[in-house]
Amino acid sequence: MIMRSVIKELKRRLRRLFFFFLKWSPSFVRFQFMRSLLRLPSQAPPELEVKLAQTKEEFEQAFILVQDSYSAIGLTAKSSSGLRATKFHLFPTTAVIIAKWNDEVVGTVSHILDSSIGLPVEDLWPLESFRKKGERIAEISSFAIKKGFRGHQSLLFFLTRFTLDYAMKHLHVDRWAIATHPRTKDFYQGILCFKEIDKSIKSYSSVRGAKAFGQTLNLRQLRSTFYKVYGHKKQSQNIYRFYFETQFENCFQFPHLDLYRAFSHVWTSEELHYFMRDKSDLHEKMTSREKNVLYGMYYFDQANWTYKKNKRDCLNRSLHQGMRVSVSCPTQIQLNDTFDRWEGSVINVSRQGVGIVTSLDMTVGDVTSLRFQIGPDKPIFLKAQVRWCSQQHRYGLRILKSDEVLWFKYIESLETLLIKDQRERRAS
Repeated sequence: MIMRSVIKELKRRLRRLFFFFLKWSPSFVRFQFMRSLLRLPSQAPPELEVKLAQTKEEFEQAFILVQDSYSAIGLTAKSSSGLRATKFHLFPTTAVIIAKWNDEVVGTVSHILDSSIGLPVEDLWPLESFRKKGERIAEISSFAIKKGFRGHQSLLFFLTRFTLDYAMKHLHVDRWAIATHPRTKDFYQGILCFKEIDKSIKSYSSVRGAKAFGQTLNLRQLRSTFYKVYGHKKQSQNIYRFYFETQFENCFQFPHLDLYRAFSHVWTSEELHYFMRDKSDLHEKMTSREKNVLYGMYYFDQANWTYKKNKRDCLNRSLHQGMRVSVSCPTQIQLNDTFDRWEGSVINVSRQGVGIVTSLDMTVGDVTSLRFQIGPDKPIFLKAQVRWCSQQHRYGLRILKSDEVLWFKYIESLETLLIKDQRERRAS
């Protein structure tokens, strides 16, 4: 009995000594060790379903899970509402991915697509250098797994695999950004191949001043990066095969996103009121500009949250008040009838204009030609003039010339989808 206790204590001390030396070893040593511990499943368990949150109950379960997880480690104070949501969750360009185990939400992560209000990580690290290259950026945030499921059935990898497919195949995202605690940076760099934005460790006010480390991941090059690092490894340690070859149709439920729209759900006025005012003070914390951007994406009255029941009223409101619909369309840009073409992304559209992100330096008044797809074998051409530009390489363009029938049909189709989603969610 005594000998057993001595051996147990010796193992504990040796383990502590090993991890002490590992902590101060070169990064390639740490990364190789972490990769050797990988045990990836070859198929998803039948109890697991990974999808985008769609119902009020699913969103609430996800927000409660984040609050419980964050408060348990001191990243947020206890909330009277019992849930944690941010202003970014109110925008239709933010997707809440959930993992359900026997119909219970046990894991969640949020995918925040870049918009005119920027990304949360930009409170600490600028991302203009990536936008200047014309990249479409999104942030991974609000990650949480229920206690008892952490490390169980590789939920983290299933969540990130689903999110990667959604970002690359549906939204055409070029780069992810993330802010993590310094203790976890080795996991993101060693396993998922993230790269540091810089070497600074900063204090993140939104999580009670906790330390944060900024990183990004180039999704354009991710397939080749994973193949280079993992392509030769056995299946249980082969991240490349898990993320790019293995199919999980039995548990992944992707939304149908046609017309290159960048939204998968649309809040009803009642749901926004519930999460913005009844369950939080997000409405009071938002700036006037953020509120205007938010209201510009919905069809209900700003002050009274009155739902517009008449479709023609909705479309007339969008026509006169500049309703902007979020999309994610790769585009080619030609400036002032030159022969040179630049790549970019259309990020929102309205009847009178488009918003784009591009590496091309333009000034107010410049006239450009745009070409992008609005569906399979359906290219559209626009001539537009720059009305405003930001330091983040975002531009607002007023349409000068288009195929009005095709363009208005495209816009009306997007608007109709918004109205339909709101009505269906409100009815349910």
